[in-house]
Amino acid sequence: MKGKAMAWTQKGRGQRRTPLLGVLLGLAVMGSAPQSWYSPGLHRIEQMTRYDWTLDDRQVIVYPLALELDFERAETTVWLYVGGERAPGKTRYFCPRGASLRDGVRPTTLMLSRLEAAAITTRKGRGECVAITPRREENVQAQARTLYDTVGTWRLRGEDARPLDPGQVGLVFLGLPHREAPYLAVTFPFGEEILFSTRDLQ
Repeated sequence: MKGKAMAWTQKGRGQRRTPLLGVLLGLAVMGSAPQSWYSPGLHRIEQMTRYDWTLDDRQVIVYPLALELDFERAETTVWLYVGGERAPGKTRYFCPRGASLRDGVRPTTLMLSRLEAAAITTRKGRGECVAITPRREENVQAQARTLYDTVGTWRLRGEDARPLDPGQVGLVFLGLPHREAPYLAVTFPFGEEILFSTRDLQ
């Protein structure tokens, strides 16, 4: 079953979720994207979007947070928050082996090289996976929002690098997207996809 993508923005003290239709329609008509996003380092995705998926009959929640471009290593990392709410105590696994990244310009795609996460487990026939322990809904939203709001302070490399937070997952792809890419899309082997415009990269 295909997952559902919803965007949510702050309104007063709560959150309001609205369909991601505006982003998808914009991608259909946009021309070449500006190149200001195409620089080394972290770029936060301006619109915070929630994806609800069902994997192995269990709910998984994904929030795309940021894009990282490493020109020296020629790697592209899409940073996510991955969590779950339902069925407390029932662990589920996020196993993206075989995921690919396309940029809307080149006919070829970038292939997933590895995961970065606080804890990675290997499952037979599924490669590297992240185990997800469900939490209460407000805790999932709070943790995702905290990671999103602090993207600019992440220390991922070098001597001052900090351990990754639970739920913080990096999908590392070999290669770099085209500098004029209008959008980036991550396609997963289980039939789901994450899509965001390069215009939304800060």
